[in-house]
Amino acid sequence: MPQTPPEKSDQSHLAGQLLVAMPSLTDMFFERAVVYLCSHAAEGAVGLVVNRPADSPRFDKILNDLNIEGTDAAEKVQIHMGGPVELNRGYVLHTDDLKYENSQRVGSSILLTSSVDVLREIASGGGPRRALVLFGYAGWGPGQLDHEIMQNSWLNVAADEDLVFSADHSAKWERAIGGIGDTSSGQPVDPYRISPTAGNACARRGALTSLRRSPRPASGHQCPTSVTAPRQGSHVRPAPAVAPLAPETRRPDAALVPGLEVALHP
Repeated sequence: MPQTPPEKSDQSHLAGQLLVAMPSLTDMFFERAVVYLCSHAAEGAVGLVVNRPADSPRFDKILNDLNIEGTDAAEKVQIHMGGPVELNRGYVLHTDDLKYENSQRVGSSILLTSSVDVLREIASGGGPRRALVLFGYAGWGPGQLDHEIMQNSWLNVAADEDLVFSADHSAKWERAIGGIGDTSSGQPVDPYRISPTAGNACARRGALTSLRRSPRPASGHQCPTSVTAPRQGSHVRPAPAVAPLAPETRRPDAALVPGLEVALHP
């Protein structure tokens, strides 16, 4: 049953912010990804990709697996691919107007929950004011995310609730990129003109003040649309599709509520 919102907990380093993939990042899964960072500590980091809607599985099939009766509202719920790790584990990222038994605060106004209660309420047309239902997560081992940021693979920006929960997933990356740099000119930031040093948090502030607009190069990349995509390693040391997950892509010790395990099928 819903409870009153919990007290705000301390966030470590970049937790509660968005990671935005730099244009140079061409990993199969993380190209143009926007990741809500749930935890970032010495033990590692955990995040959920918020702009990867999935064609499969459908929400009504998940409800059936969990013996939850759905309504017409359930047909409108979009499943998202939260990351390439543990794709059979589900999470609900949602606003903090409602709290559930194992809800964990992961931002100033955002909670992470994996209880059947929240799915049951969403299926009935109720539940939190805004929510994303996701399967899988993105994980980094000790120091790995910091290294990737220093290697200019990611930009970190403030998390905006409207962006995180927007239904316009195709525009989230551009919107997140638009939230960085000097916007006093009123011109949108062109991500393809970002300085190669922009991923370094110390150098980024100056690097983004002289961006110029230019035609965006065409991209032939197609974002994965099914949660049955290959479970690969990170983009720093990618593993072959047939190989076990590399250690850094296994679940790190960083805090994350246990996912709701579901036997996924199309």
